[in-house]
Amino acid sequence: RDLVRRYAGWGWTFGLQRPKWMDLAWLAAGFGMAFGGRIVVGVVANGLSHGKALEQSQNLVVKSHSVAVYIVLGVIVVLIAPVVEELMFRGMMLRTFMRRWGFWPAALLSSAIFAVFHTYEVSTLAGALTLAAVVFTLGLSNCLLVRWSGRLAAGIMNHMLFNGLAVLVLILMNT
Repeated sequence: RDLVRRYAGWGWTFGLQRPKWMDLAWLAAGFGMAFGGRIVVGVVANGLSHGKALEQSQNLVVKSHSVAVYIVLGVIVVLIAPVVEELMFRGMMLRTFMRRWGFWPAALLSSAIFAVFHTYEVSTLAGALTLAAVVFTLGLSNCLLVRWSGRLAAGIMNHMLFNGLAVLVLILMNT
């Protein structure tokens, strides 16, 4: 409650303020970092697994191919999940850890927990490790965005963009 009083409300305490135009520049930086990390992870994982790790690292599975399912998936995965996850992992967890350990240990730990939380649907170790590494890069880039901007907006948009690309790839692969 002391933090809430100091920062004039819950939104400011967690870094959740209205987006600004500068957030688009932060988004570009975060997208570049996360996308570069994904490329490195993909190349290394495919090299070590003879091309199977990326194929096994899918955590989005759709059994029905109706338009309604894709719309609901898009709303949940692209609009709702990024806001909730960024509030939890960067708004609450990162900021809580930072008060105790400083930025880098807090960023690494919150990104690792974020990565592990995304591997529940993956059945192979290579797939789980690959997905965890890919999600870790997104988490770490969003931690840096929070540190640089002091806000969650760019990280939420970055998360939405990557989830949107994942849903698009899933739809294109299933049609």
